[in-house]
Amino acid sequence: MQAIGESQPREATVQTGSLMSFHRSFGHLSYKDIKRLVENPANGLELTDKVRENCLTCSEDKQSKSAQPKKNSGLNEPIDVVGGVICSDLIGPMTPIYKRINRHLINFIDHKSNYVRVVVAKSKDEAARKFQHFMVFI
Repeated sequence: MQAIGESQPREATVQTGSLMSFHRSFGHLSYKDIKRLVENPANGLELTDKVRENCLTCSEDKQSKSAQPKKNSGLNEPIDVVGGVICSDLIGPMTPIYKRINRHLINFIDHKSNYVRVVVAKSKDEAARKFQHFMVFI
């Protein structure tokens, strides 16, 4: 008869799996640490294979973005020169078609002089030519 509070010994269970399955199960633990866990029989782990596959999740997490500067120093931008910094936006194709089959609007803005010009174009291919015309006007 068993006394109250005493527990019966449990059977040891061994969990088998591949190196990659344990890697995923343990939250992408390093392969080296998984092998160390398997070496200790008290942990109850057994490897079916020891193939080290490249884990896409780990590879993506190890990539880092380069730090962006906190503020723009303006060293590379000649903003104090007319024609130094020009912004442009191309809108289209628009419906209904504007007069003379023009389906696109292109605007150009010079930051120094605040000169703005909006032109119409039949296609996106005309944007470079329209920009050259804008540069003549500023």
